[in-house]
Amino acid sequence: MVEVLTSQLENPSGKNYLQPFKNQAIAMLRDEPPRKSQSACLYLSTTENLNQICYTAEIIRWEDKTSYLGLVASAWLGT
Repeated sequence: MVEVLTSQLENPSGKNYLQPFKNQAIAMLRDEPPRKSQSACLYLSTTENLNQICYTAEIIRWEDKTSYLGLVASAWLGT
């Protein structure tokens, strides 16, 4: 997560990507893909603070890459 924060500080208009833990699409994003005008909220915690929301982001785009050479689906995080 530090890499994402550093990237956003250095380039606030840049894009960051979310990759799921498993080689499966995130069903909610696949079934109702977010877009810039109708984003989905992402709430993140750290291993040390699982019961506390430590970071938030907006998911503004969805690409299902599960059909491409076994790659996983990814989402674009907005700033």
